[in-house]
Parts: sequence; C-alpha cells; structure tokens
Amino acid sequence: MKVVVFGAAGWVGRAILENLQGHHEIRAFDMSPESWQKAGPWTGGEIIHGDISDYDTVDHALDGQDAIIHAAVYFGAYDKDDQAPFQINLKGLWNTLEAARHGNINHIVHIGSCQIEHPQGTFFDADIRRPDGSPYAISKRLQEEMCRQFHEAFNQSIAVLRPCSIIDSRLGMAKGGAALQPG
Repeated sequence: MKVVVFGAAGWVGRAILENLQGHHEIRAFDMSPESWQKAGPWTGGEIIHGDISDYDTVDHALDGQDAIIHAAVYFGAYDKDDQAPFQINLKGLWNTLEAARHGNINHIVHIGSCQIEHPQGTFFDADIRRPDGSPYAISKRLQEEMCRQFHEAFNQSIAVLRPCSIIDSRLGMAKGGAALQPG
C-alpha cells in the first residue's frame, strides 16, 4: 500500500515511518529539510517538503497514494497573535481530509490529542473534554471533531488515535528527550 505520512519528521512521525518501512511504500511529508535534523536522516522512502496549510501542496502530496497517516501538529510556545496552531492544526487537517475526499482516499489515520490523562489518573474519552484552553488543546479537540464531521458527512473511513505516553524504547527516551525510568 502507498502511504503518505504528514508530520513525518516529528517524534510520532518518525516512529510511524519506522513501523511502516519494509511493509508499505512510504511518502514522508514535512515542512522543510530542517525538520529532519533533530532525529537524523531517513532513507526509507520518498521525502517531500511543503506547507500543509496550502491545499494544492497537500493535494499534490496525496497524488497516487492509497492511505494517509496525519501526524502533523504545531505545538510549543504561542503568542496571542500566532496563527500557526490554527493554520497547521486545523487548516492543514482540513486540506488533508478534503483532498483525500476528492482523491477517493478512504484509509485515513489521524493522531489526535496526547492530552488524554487527567493528573489524577482518569482518562478522557472522546466525549470528555480536558479543561485546557491552550491553542494546542483547542485545535487538537477541533481536529477530532473535524474527523467526525468528515466521516459523518462523506462516509470517510477515519481512525483517530489518541496516544498517551509517547516513548521510544529503542532510544530509551520519552518525548522531549527524558530518559526512561525502570518500572
């Protein structure tokens, strides 16, 4: 199967690439060559760069593909005038789902919010909202709603995965570079 991975150079994206490699034909999409510097080079398929908030760029990335894994996300420090969380997280996903619909790509996986565990140990499901007003939390929640809307409106097959603790046991580290602890 030909699979395009959006956000391929990120923490989750690199893990996805490693798991797909050798089993599928992969097209890895991220914003720039600099995106790959932190984790090092990847040579398991085609790499393309572009702005996920540009519809034509996304449509081109989907050309000839059978499936999509959407892991692109903007997170980090936000300024009150920062449009990036909304352009990348919302417009980028809308572009992906809309271009997939027009391209008849019906195998879609979206990486939803990583904010699924309450500090007291309670897990949030799709119907419980985490009390967080950050642009990341709001845009990730809206992404999940967008996936639901596209499924209900256009019968697209979309799986939303909500990972909790993201670790890389091969490297012995958690997201952000913290060392894994025993137990």
